[in-house]
Amino acid sequence: MEVSRRDFLKTLGLSCAALMLHETGFSHFVPLAKARISLLDSAAYVPTICGMCPSCCSITARVKGGRVERILGNPNGYPTNRGRVCARGEMGIYRLYHPDRLKYPLVRAGGERGEWVFKKAEWSHLVQIMAKHLREKIERGEGPKIAAIGGWVAWDHYAPFVLATLHTLGTTNFTIVPMTGCLLPKTVGWTTSIGLGAHFQFITDYDNVKYLIVVKRNVAGSLAVPHGCRFGPNLGKFKLVVLDPRLSETAAKADEWIPIKPGTDLAFLLAMMNVIVNEGLYDVGYLARYTNAPMLVKKSGDPYKIYEDKDRGRHEYYVWDEALGKAVPHGAATSPALEGVFTVDGEEVITAFALFKEKIKEYTPAWAEEITDVPAETIERIAREFATTRPSAIDTGWHDPKHVNSALIWRAAGLLNALVGSVCREGGILFSASGVEASKGMWWKMFLKPESDALSQWLKSKGVIAYPFGWAYQAFYDLLTGKFEYKVNGKPVPGKWTLIILGANPMRSQMDPKKWEEAFKSDNVEVIVDIDIMPSDTTPYADIILPDCTYLEREDFIYEAEYVPTVAFMSRFKASEPLYDCMPFEAMAIELMKAMGNEYYEKFFNILGSLLKVDPEALMRGYESEGLVGLKKAQAEAYGISYYKLMQDGYVVVKDESYVREENLKVLEEGLLATPSGRIEFYSLILKHLGQDPFIGWIPPMTFNKADPSQGIFYLLYGKAPTMVHTSTGDNPLLQRVTDESFFKVWMNKSTASTLGLKDGQVVYLESLGTNEKIACKLHLTNGIRPDCVYVAPAFGQESPMFTFKPGGIPFNKLVPLQWGPVVGGVLTEEVLVKVVGL
Repeated sequence: MEVSRRDFLKTLGLSCAALMLHETGFSHFVPLAKARISLLDSAAYVPTICGMCPSCCSITARVKGGRVERILGNPNGYPTNRGRVCARGEMGIYRLYHPDRLKYPLVRAGGERGEWVFKKAEWSHLVQIMAKHLREKIERGEGPKIAAIGGWVAWDHYAPFVLATLHTLGTTNFTIVPMTGCLLPKTVGWTTSIGLGAHFQFITDYDNVKYLIVVKRNVAGSLAVPHGCRFGPNLGKFKLVVLDPRLSETAAKADEWIPIKPGTDLAFLLAMMNVIVNEGLYDVGYLARYTNAPMLVKKSGDPYKIYEDKDRGRHEYYVWDEALGKAVPHGAATSPALEGVFTVDGEEVITAFALFKEKIKEYTPAWAEEITDVPAETIERIAREFATTRPSAIDTGWHDPKHVNSALIWRAAGLLNALVGSVCREGGILFSASGVEASKGMWWKMFLKPESDALSQWLKSKGVIAYPFGWAYQAFYDLLTGKFEYKVNGKPVPGKWTLIILGANPMRSQMDPKKWEEAFKSDNVEVIVDIDIMPSDTTPYADIILPDCTYLEREDFIYEAEYVPTVAFMSRFKASEPLYDCMPFEAMAIELMKAMGNEYYEKFFNILGSLLKVDPEALMRGYESEGLVGLKKAQAEAYGISYYKLMQDGYVVVKDESYVREENLKVLEEGLLATPSGRIEFYSLILKHLGQDPFIGWIPPMTFNKADPSQGIFYLLYGKAPTMVHTSTGDNPLLQRVTDESFFKVWMNKSTASTLGLKDGQVVYLESLGTNEKIACKLHLTNGIRPDCVYVAPAFGQESPMFTFKPGGIPFNKLVPLQWGPVVGGVLTEEVLVKVVGL
């Protein structure tokens, strides 16, 4: 029997009497850290983890009289953020005391989605109703239509609990906005070359690099604090070259700023390869030993011979050993040939490097000049400097879902680093502690979705190459509106969608919000549950609103420190009692599973235990005795660390940086990169498996050469304001005050503005040629941007009816259509043109 949305809301029992039928009895929703007793009137310093951005900096909250007075960097967390805290982190105190916070659970009391018509509810009642709804949905065979969209907090802070919950419910239909909206194209690009590429898995060795090229990144002005804390103090110790159409904070500090045409960075990098290879400036020994450049390839383009090496858990291939004069497995070769044509078993074969060299022959600096607007002499000089000033590196990057060629840009970055011997070596690209373990474990396989996954099916229908990486949030528009028929085992899945939104704000952070409004209002959606701290632009579209606790009000589980080449553990400890009737998501998840019954409850802990690498029964016992504190104690025991030292310091180093640097070299030496071959791949076995060209090549951006500033048509650029995090801080009045007013405007080149008769501060219309949205905004004129580009900071434009402090600015996501890239479905946020018209 299908349950209508009206019937479901009726079942919630909105009368006060019904809401009070169930006593809470949930003693572990907001557990106390008993070892710390209560906070005294004199100042106390409570270690915790910042929750203002994904960097997870180690901080200390100064508490007096039970009130958090200030946030400081934690000196014990030196490996992560070197005892420092950024402006966003300092202003995080306001998130705790923000008057607009969601203060108690709410349920819809009428009106349509999008209207703020809600009534207060009780946790116990809502948990029971949700448990009944989910259980019955699964019993009706509609379980696959339980879905979730998360923000970065759902992954960085809650991932084990999110995955355990959804897998317990039997669904894989989950994504986080930052996957295709931020990191996935970059991650996959790096992974096809060096085996990994997620933010937390590697870092540029800023302490030792001598020549650094930064592409499509603003490390000095964005939110990657663990990177910035290393980058900033070392400025002046290395030559810094920045490719960016805008004079970003990083470009302003560079020795050389190159205002490249948007989306053409790939051409620049290909031309660098051309120079380095043709002039013999590459590291021959490194390529022969640590890459698959010597791999023998048949005329058909297939590897000559490849087999599974069970000892390494990788695929082995054959190379020509010049010392032996015959073809042997790479691991057995003493002198692998990088170039040459050979006859093996009567068949002519050639090395992958020789084919790579032939492939990049056409990508000359003169060719790249025509595409990038960068003089050929400049490209040649930088290529030679990069290859001869070692250790050198192309920076790891951060956010790049921008162009159709984004994944290839980062594949090229990996190969350039390999050409000069920089991967897993001092002064180059280092794997973090978690990156080393991820590499050994072939981490990316866990991100592959099954054929029954709705997002993978949608990506496949769109012709996306790496569709098994089913993390494209764009799919939910077609799924929720019924424009795409979702099937399992060849049969349409019955019922309507139940959607959980966790710490995400699709109406302001996902492209083309008109489509998301249509999706959320669709009759195909039975229930929307929004879990958040603030009433975002998306919250009014929910049927149930569950208030999460701020990071200063919670006891979280133990995290492995990420982004850093150190083995360490860190955790949050409560600096304040919850100010309102909120609940940490981890407790919400556990109590929901408990309400669904023992079968779900035990399955949840079994999955959680496998994810946290802790005995499930120990986790369950810990939670049932002391709530999240008990769960954390079970983790500490399993990891062999002192819970009380962690509670005192907030950060425990298990193995220092020297150990992780040694492990980087071992990964290289033992051929344990997370590529199919275990080595850096000039010939990508992943791309070959997917039916694509295994070698790097050129793909132009969709908007290439389409801007015409004389007609007021521009490439659209965006990038974070240094004081803001995505859209989650736009309503913070303290951060608003320290944000330069230029970030609330659209940037334009002064000479272009003069030609168009426009003046600084003038109100203009910014019209998207992709969505036809027209936004009135003010101009900021500067010489720090290409004449054919305009720039917008994407953190602003909030329209939530419940916000007291609306920042103004430009709602960037209204300018970009809902689209997807060809490799992994990146959102193509700069593949759009805009028109500027004066009023």
